[in-house]
Amino acid sequence: MSETEIQAIFLRECEGRLADMEQTLLNLRENQHDPQAIDDLFRAAHTVKSATGMVEFAVAENFMHGVENVLERVRSQVIDLNPELIELLLVCKDHTEHLIELAARQPDAYLSGDILEVDRGLRLALHKFSDDVETAPLETPVVVEPSAAPNQGPETYSIHIRFLNDTFRHGFDPISFLKYLRKLGTVESVSLDTTQIPALPELEPESCYLVTTILLRTNAGEAAIRDVFEFMEYDCELTITVVPAVPADSAETNTNATEPNSALVAKKSAQVRVDARQLDRLVDLVGELIISGAYIGQLAADNGDQRLLETAYNLSRQVGELREGAIELRMVPVGGVFSRFRRIVHDLGLELDKKVRFVTEGAETRLDRTLIESLTDPLMHAVRNAIDHGLEHSAERIALGKPEFGTLALNAYREAGEVIIEVRDDGAGLDREKILRRAAERGLIHHDRGLADAEVYALLFEPGFSTADTITSISGRGVGLDVVRRSIEALRGRIEIESPEGAGTILRFRLPLTLAMIEGLLVRVGATDCIVPLDLVHECVEFAPAMIQNRERKLLCLRDEIFPYVDLAEVFKSASNETRRSVVMVNYAHKIAGLVVDELRGQVQSVLKPPGLILSDITAISGNSILGDGSVAIILDVPALLDGVKSQELVRGAGR
Repeated sequence: MSETEIQAIFLRECEGRLADMEQTLLNLRENQHDPQAIDDLFRAAHTVKSATGMVEFAVAENFMHGVENVLERVRSQVIDLNPELIELLLVCKDHTEHLIELAARQPDAYLSGDILEVDRGLRLALHKFSDDVETAPLETPVVVEPSAAPNQGPETYSIHIRFLNDTFRHGFDPISFLKYLRKLGTVESVSLDTTQIPALPELEPESCYLVTTILLRTNAGEAAIRDVFEFMEYDCELTITVVPAVPADSAETNTNATEPNSALVAKKSAQVRVDARQLDRLVDLVGELIISGAYIGQLAADNGDQRLLETAYNLSRQVGELREGAIELRMVPVGGVFSRFRRIVHDLGLELDKKVRFVTEGAETRLDRTLIESLTDPLMHAVRNAIDHGLEHSAERIALGKPEFGTLALNAYREAGEVIIEVRDDGAGLDREKILRRAAERGLIHHDRGLADAEVYALLFEPGFSTADTITSISGRGVGLDVVRRSIEALRGRIEIESPEGAGTILRFRLPLTLAMIEGLLVRVGATDCIVPLDLVHECVEFAPAMIQNRERKLLCLRDEIFPYVDLAEVFKSASNETRRSVVMVNYAHKIAGLVVDELRGQVQSVLKPPGLILSDITAISGNSILGDGSVAIILDVPALLDGVKSQELVRGAGR
């Protein structure tokens, strides 16, 4: 494992701890005297300081040492954590990220330019809260030794460490941890246990067999020693005991150290770190296995051998379970994305002088990692629009009888095989007349044309469209919602808007669970095989010409209820060659409609492939898949098909 790779691991840990600091500080704005939150904040800062010290990012370590001193005074109730200090610590957190990025690019770099001025200002600001903080900027990297705990003399600790076999594979260098112990005090002796090293034929070069006992004399305390190995919680067994002080000249090296009391050994964890690229590769391989399994099933059906059919069925079932497991491995909670917006909402509220209460719901809802990574930008635009355009200033809200604080909520939940993400505010809502007026000015509509609410709100997504009266750093240029629509559609998603008059706005994103594979119903239209996503299938019924109630308006009757329908033979301009046709009733966004097809061919597991340049402009197609016999099937874009009959009321009982 190279030094660069080791640094990358620590940098990821620092990134997570700094994010924890930010979230805790934002929580403390509402409850500034929460002792548990203050302890969590101090621990996160201490961990970042320790991590930067281990990889020898001295400038960042020194700065975080100053932040840690201030937080120690807060934790000891010497000073209060007031709003001014919270804002300062948020800026310090941002500055630390910049210092770490600088050190990662050039570890021996000196501070200069703007970052030097920021560093000076923050140290001076911190000095008001702690006389121990260095106020002068750093011209050269400086390492600050941990300060001694008051009224506590040094003690000698026996530190027994057993590094687990996968330590190297997880990217850790045990020596860097042992070296860092020197910063806490004096290493009096080091003993190695060689009994754990296997014979040469059984020795694996990538496995770690290091077991050691270290005598460390320090006044830092046991907690500080444990913090050194915090990153390796699941990669080592650690036991720390206090022993009488041992003179340095009496220390002896023992090559057969005794195993400590097993009751004190930390519990192992079943968790392992996996490179995201390996997960992507696994999903790709499972997709190829699905195609091969489908081909075997087709051969078994053509052969007619019962045993072969049973084997193909079992293989299909097992591959299906493997598919579900592989996709689940790539699923991550959306809460990780939601949490990033707390700081954004906080900063925008300050910038626009608006009081905003940020709420998240359904943070545990899981979504494919590849989708999660693409959600940040569209959510960013939606959140900024909600605060700037949606929420009123406090005085205006009070005059309207609303709470002083406006509410911005991010909500996530699953529905019919999709993940729904909502950006909701309780502001003034959308001004329908203003939208129509601006659209008419730009020539998008004519004044005499009547439009439904959904059609009016869709105008907001036109390129360059904006209802803002003035251009600011946040809005007014008409590039926000256009970007949102293109980003969501690129993920095979859809956008809906609800805006009851005076009661706020809901911007709703409908996204697939995964972009990799889907479960589908295979149907045939003419000579074309098509796949309908199974999560959207409501029921399948035999089609009869008598079911048609209005051919021009595309309405059919099923069990005395009227539904719109789409004849796929007309959509694909293919001749229907089946005397017995079927209707696949689909349910999307609480809307029910029928898809008339020539033949139902059964359920399939589909690997979704992009439609390609030739088919990319056809709105009814979201992709394609390879079937077991090697032929290609079109995956239908059901929402786009339903948009073709959106002028009808697509709900159960429509037209009654």
